[in-house]
Amino acid sequence: MRLSEVHIDGFGVFHDQHITGLGEGVILFTGPNESGKTTLMSFIKAILFGMEKESNRAHYPPLAGGQHGGA
Repeated sequence: MRLSEVHIDGFGVFHDQHITGLGEGVILFTGPNESGKTTLMSFIKAILFGMEKESNRAHYPPLAGGQHGGA
């Protein structure tokens, strides 16, 4: 499977984010602490394997608005 782009409508701190230009091979996300790396990876896992229930601690409600989810 190859991801070429990600659109986040609302997930944690992300709202209406569109990430394009993901090349072939391994993609590495880097950044300072609290910049959203784990939230982004949790979003990708949620899109691929299903959203977790609200009772789960890794729920990531949309803090900045938007519908919970994306593509």
